[in-house]
Amino acid sequence: MPRRQSYTVEFKLATLDYLEHFANGNVSQTAEEFGIDRKMIREWRTNRDRFIQHDRGTEKKKRKLHPGRHILSQEVDQAVLDYLNNERAEGRVVRNKDLQRKAMELAGAEQLQGFRASPMWVKRWKKRHGVCTRRGTCTNQRVPADYGDQLLAFRRSVLRPRLRNLYPLIHILNMDQTMVRFDMLPKRTNDTKGAKIVRTKTTRAEKRGFTVALLVAADGTKFPAFIIFRERNGNIPQRVLLHMQVPDNVRVSATRNGWMTRESLFVWIERVLGHSDQRRLLVLDQYAAHRTANVQAAMGERDVDLASIPGGCTALAQPIDVGIVKPFKDALRDSWVQWMTQPRPLTAAGNLRQPLRQDVVTWVGQAWERVGAQTIVTSFLRCAISNALDGSQDDQTLEWFPDNIQVQLPRGGDGEDEEEEEENESSDEGDDMEVDFGEMGDE
Repeated sequence: MPRRQSYTVEFKLATLDYLEHFANGNVSQTAEEFGIDRKMIREWRTNRDRFIQHDRGTEKKKRKLHPGRHILSQEVDQAVLDYLNNERAEGRVVRNKDLQRKAMELAGAEQLQGFRASPMWVKRWKKRHGVCTRRGTCTNQRVPADYGDQLLAFRRSVLRPRLRNLYPLIHILNMDQTMVRFDMLPKRTNDTKGAKIVRTKTTRAEKRGFTVALLVAADGTKFPAFIIFRERNGNIPQRVLLHMQVPDNVRVSATRNGWMTRESLFVWIERVLGHSDQRRLLVLDQYAAHRTANVQAAMGERDVDLASIPGGCTALAQPIDVGIVKPFKDALRDSWVQWMTQPRPLTAAGNLRQPLRQDVVTWVGQAWERVGAQTIVTSFLRCAISNALDGSQDDQTLEWFPDNIQVQLPRGGDGEDEEEEEENESSDEGDDMEVDFGEMGDE
């Protein structure tokens, strides 16, 4: 006996559409085309209106028309979903008990008898609407909508030099630093249900860290990852450097605190950013070391224009934060997990030996190699930094970026500071040339 198959509502409607428009109502031809029984097609044709009504609902991919228990009130069901969406839009935490409390409040207003927002009701409600419990990935005092003015100013600060210099994508850059730990323990692990204690093994190096500075271009180019170790005298011992095998896509340095300082930033400029025969645009955040006069002078000597991301907006407008650092750290964590599964030498006290500098240098090189070029390209587009100047790629930006930007350029502008441009805009509007971002030609 052949195995009974189940079909989605979408498939049934597609079959009936073929029956009506391509087979001229011929059931046998349709059955042969889709490999299904003729009787089944006749039944579907009878229930066509029900299928259409269900397909327009929130569960059109469900296989059954009436899964599970009957919904006591569709209005309460939808109102709880609206409550969730509104709360999350404001960045507020919504727990299961909050959903239960809101459902009971709405049921009371509707005077529903016998309704109990039990934990099982919450489970079924979440399944109906595609809701699940998520771990927070970003904490802030404000939501993206509160940064509208700052994001508008940032996008203009990027458009002005782009319109003036028409940089190729390989010369539109973003750099950011991220802290990495020697022990990169995943936050979750699989274990049997009911286990009261979930143990995870480490080398006790969770607090030992180093900085990695990543530099990427809008065309997907990756510059060498710049590692900054923490050393007491600010330098890696010479005996260690002589034996260290550094991958081609990694550069190694050190400071007393393991952070990117003003001094190490100059080393990064020399060893990673380097020189170019064309003008470049570098997008940086508000880290204090980026804004010193000496650093800006060094950038100017290398024909690098700077665009600053407003404070509090790096998670919204910095390509590395938006889409690059997570796959990079995921790959680092994979290397650490694999390293922990191999036989490890023990210390004299019988503990696991902590990762060496050579280990993490190798992991950084492997992780940086695994970050794809398309990931980088998409991250720049989502942050409204490398989008086509004719506005054709505006639909690829994140939803909190404004469209149809207008910027003003001084006639004959050849590298004036933004402060000078702002003064020109406010005091000498007759000498300005207004550019509508939506009407510019592609670079």
